[in-house]
Amino acid sequence: MCLMQIARTLLIIGIWVAVLPYLGFPMAIKNILFVITGLALVYISLLFYKKNTIIVKNKKRNRVTSPDNFSENIPPKVSVTETTLTEEVIEIEPEIQQN
Repeated sequence: MCLMQIARTLLIIGIWVAVLPYLGFPMAIKNILFVITGLALVYISLLFYKKNTIIVKNKKRNRVTSPDNFSENIPPKVSVTETTLTEEVIEIEPEIQQN
């Protein structure tokens, strides 16, 4: 069962439990129906628990450890490629003006 089917089933069982006392069943049948509904809830909750533990284990297994998120507030250094590009632009501009 996928998680959406489990949620839908829990909603239907919740509506069933809310309506069951007003359906006019004799007390013995009503008690049996409540026991069956409770067992169904236990079964669905076990399915949900198993599916969540599998998902959590897979996430832990695939988790990549990341470094701390600390960084100092220092302005970045200008790289060599940035300075050479600006020097080339400065050198090209006078040639364009001469033509």
